[in-house]
Amino acid sequence: MSLARRVEELLEPGGRLAGRWPRYEEREVQRRLAGDIAATIEHGGVLLAEAPTGVGKSLAYLLPAVLSALATERRVVIATCTRSLQDQLYERDLPALLESLDLHLPCACLKGKQNYVCPRALELTEGRGAEEDEVLEQLRRWAAGDEEGDLDRFVPADAEAMRRVRGRVGADPAACTIVTCRRGRECSWVRARRLAAQARIVV
Repeated sequence: MSLARRVEELLEPGGRLAGRWPRYEEREVQRRLAGDIAATIEHGGVLLAEAPTGVGKSLAYLLPAVLSALATERRVVIATCTRSLQDQLYERDLPALLESLDLHLPCACLKGKQNYVCPRALELTEGRGAEEDEVLEQLRRWAAGDEEGDLDRFVPADAEAMRRVRGRVGADPAACTIVTCRRGRECSWVRARRLAAQARIVV
């Protein structure tokens, strides 16, 4: 059976996802979109698709991505325009889909380098005022106990102070490298890259 047909069967009324996907609705456009995406993944080529809010685009591309990753040795990369959508896919949609299908698949989230806390920069950065000092101290306590080091996951007491500090404590995309960094073993970005290299789906 083709990947497109498997995807359409899972999405149709009475299919596997109908009774297990949260808030399932029959969506003809979603099925067609998912089928087109699946056919493109399976046979190659480029698909440019646009759909309005409410179609269920996330599920339409996640489902064929998951099935393709399971059926082949290829890694599937899903790129998003915003980090908030990236977090939604990785933290909510992908786990919900895998649970609905009773599947286990190694997945990873990989963001731009500057979105991960740099241990050396965090140690050396000094606040410019009491608000920044407080945020930096809070950030250091958080980083000491957080393995991911994803700055989007840090909830500061003062969002404005954190906005000013963020660029000074994140990994530098231009300057820092695995070779030159003396804190590479502690680097959250290096850890995230390692996990992504082992994953079958990377968001």
